[in-house]
Amino acid sequence: LGRTDMVDLFLGTFSLEDLVATIQGCNEDKSLHEVVFNALSDVLVQRLKSETVNEAIKTKICQDFPKLIDLGSVQVLYNTLETLTILLAQPATLKEETFDAFREVINRCYREILIYRKSDHFMKLMARFVRALVAPVREGDTEENQNNAWLKEVVNEYCGMFLDQAVTIGGLAILLFEKLLQLPVAALLDWNPFARFLLVGLLLGEGQKREQRIEDEFCAAKALTTPLFTPPTQLQSDARVRVMCVLFLYRLASTNHPDATLFLLKLERMLIERFQQISKAKERYYADSQTHRHKLRIVQALCVLLKLTGTHPYPLLEVVLYETNQPNINYLIELILADSSIDTLTIINSLRADKVKVSGVQSVFVVLWLRCCKTNYLDVEYINFLLPWTMAQNFSTRLYAQITIAKLIEKFYDKPEAGPFGNIHAAINSYLKQGNVEKNLEKCMKDFRFNRVFDYANLLTLENVFHNIPRVSGMAAEDVVGTRVLGECFASLQLERVNLGEAIEFGELAVEKRESLFLSSGFGGADHIQKKIVPLKAVEPGRELLGDLPERLRLRKKKEDGLIVVASLVDRAPNLGGLARSSEIFGVRQYVVGSLKDVESKEFQALSMTAEKWLNVAELKSFQLVDYLREMKAKGYAIVGAEQTTGSRPIQQIQFPARAVLVLGHEKEGLPAHIISQLDIVAEIPQFGVVRSLNVHVTGAIFMWEYARQHLVGVEGS
Repeated sequence: LGRTDMVDLFLGTFSLEDLVATIQGCNEDKSLHEVVFNALSDVLVQRLKSETVNEAIKTKICQDFPKLIDLGSVQVLYNTLETLTILLAQPATLKEETFDAFREVINRCYREILIYRKSDHFMKLMARFVRALVAPVREGDTEENQNNAWLKEVVNEYCGMFLDQAVTIGGLAILLFEKLLQLPVAALLDWNPFARFLLVGLLLGEGQKREQRIEDEFCAAKALTTPLFTPPTQLQSDARVRVMCVLFLYRLASTNHPDATLFLLKLERMLIERFQQISKAKERYYADSQTHRHKLRIVQALCVLLKLTGTHPYPLLEVVLYETNQPNINYLIELILADSSIDTLTIINSLRADKVKVSGVQSVFVVLWLRCCKTNYLDVEYINFLLPWTMAQNFSTRLYAQITIAKLIEKFYDKPEAGPFGNIHAAINSYLKQGNVEKNLEKCMKDFRFNRVFDYANLLTLENVFHNIPRVSGMAAEDVVGTRVLGECFASLQLERVNLGEAIEFGELAVEKRESLFLSSGFGGADHIQKKIVPLKAVEPGRELLGDLPERLRLRKKKEDGLIVVASLVDRAPNLGGLARSSEIFGVRQYVVGSLKDVESKEFQALSMTAEKWLNVAELKSFQLVDYLREMKAKGYAIVGAEQTTGSRPIQQIQFPARAVLVLGHEKEGLPAHIISQLDIVAEIPQFGVVRSLNVHVTGAIFMWEYARQHLVGVEGS
């Protein structure tokens, strides 16, 4: 290959058709034929890379490569894609008479790549294919240019196809966006579908299945990485796409293109409209659900976009006031509002409207706190505004108002007791130390938003948006983007690091304290305090009752091990009453129901026979069940479900762990799929009759007896 003249002589004298006929006439091994054609393709691509290549040789190479695909191995396909990249990147390659020919070669290459869908070559081939696909798009392309037509026709077709396939093919989207987002800004702004593709990238990714999550965690530990092998797909590939799409907004804002600002405003409107559509379609949703993820990703993008455009985020103010969203969504909106140019008085006056949610009131308190910290100034009127809320009807609103006042006074006065608000500070502190308020105070005072963890001069850093807030709110690992990944995304787009910020280490309460703290069911912002989910209310046996218990029962009540029965999905009072009676008889550690009001009903008490007076009864809403089960797993509990599934085992074959949570399903529907996915053990009761299932009360009693038989019978002399 050092003698290009000899290569040109060879290419000018040989015919590929004659070579094929000669080789096929020989009875040699076919693998030898592939070696010949692979070597020929190497010669062609290397000659094309040289600086001196005339049009005749170039035409000859372009004609021969598509024919070689049928004759050689995968190496020919690699070389064909390399050839396309070289040719299409050269000016004036795409002409009206060659446009369709190159398009056909691209289509042919894609069909060949699909043959390797289940091999290690697939992602490598796709990376080269994407590079060849976008090669014609360069600076200075005009409306009439064939390169511009290539973008709007060929690239547009494949982008739509790849984004549809990205749901099932992990890592495909990142190959596309790494190249797409580095194209000239002028060409992208002139490409109408680009805004839609960028929106897809900002929201990309579904919740990982358990198997995929285990695989990613294993690869993240580098257990398989050796000098000869690295994992085939990039970790957090969907999250990387979302981050790169957000970083592209910085690149766009830094250009002098006249349409850049209009594009940013258009994208901002599209994101807000999508958020509103999701809210109308589904007002209530589970944590980590697809609805939650989409909403969170929209707000994450708006954190950067609104900062760049300077738009007043009034739609987000309405969201935080009138909608019920997951905590981390409210956390980010609070940062946006605190950083925005909306007048503080306007935000305060918004609480005068009707139908403001309890969580919305608390968010306004937090915004007020953040603004004071940001400006390092406390207006006396803010204290006067907060004072009436310290006597609000809702307990959590009162508590948050009191804590906000206490925090503001302590921040801006070296000696709070001697300052102008000394009496107020002393009165609030004395009240907060009374009874169960002190328990809730401990939770609220450790709320990360009221502690000096933020750089108040720059609230909307990328670390806060993509790492700190998702992490403190307990998002899944694939949605918590670390500093290293953020840096790699900057490098992928060849951008300088801007607005990165710092990762924050959040302190946590000790486990034993987390278990003992609880909040009132009316505490609208309960999820805003701490990510740990525990039953919202608890009614424990009084001291006078415990004093009358035999010694062995009194000790058992204090044990940390034991069975917790969760009946939040059971909605019929007689069944709940019967389960309470069985729970007390079989020594259940805690009995969890959907509402403590059920305990007061006559139907419940008719079957419970005062069992609730001897039980530790707690309240947990059904929509918090998934989070609660995850927390109990983290504390070492095994989650046991009573359900008939394809993988369930007979109860007599089950060995109950000492620390177990028994989850009972609805009377008719049983356990829903999202709960079954959280179970460690699924057991069923063998049946020999015609009726398909037992009453939930009877099922629960049998499971409780089986646990008691394994762990209590004989141990306590029962």
